[in-house]
Amino acid sequence: MDSIAGANANDIDIVEQALENDDFRQVLMTGPNLQLAAMTVPVGESLGTAARHGSDRVLFLVEGYADVTLEGRTTAADAGHLVFVPAGVEHDVVNTGDDPLRLVALAAPPEHEPGIVHRTRGEAEAVDLPT
Repeated sequence: MDSIAGANANDIDIVEQALENDDFRQVLMTGPNLQLAAMTVPVGESLGTAARHGSDRVLFLVEGYADVTLEGRTTAADAGHLVFVPAGVEHDVVNTGDDPLRLVALAAPPEHEPGIVHRTRGEAEAVDLPT
């Protein structure tokens, strides 16, 4: 399993990791069936509309405010909200707050290269799968 330096699955403070992350996506851990990433969405920006056909996703909002859209239905969300996105469901998360939106994303199966860091959404879209 690929993991963050010096850590294992039993001693990661995922909230701390999300709060300290300033990158659009930082893959923290990748196992054979699941991947964990910290994500940060700048004010007024979004994850980008996507429909992952091969992966279920769980998004846990750690800090900030967002509009979460699943299959055309939008709901306001903030820290503490968990969003389950089944494979194939079109979705997006837009930062509606005054500060960066910080979240944790789980994908099963993994979607990205282990350990990859995308500084911006544009960088992610240029070199990897859409968000």
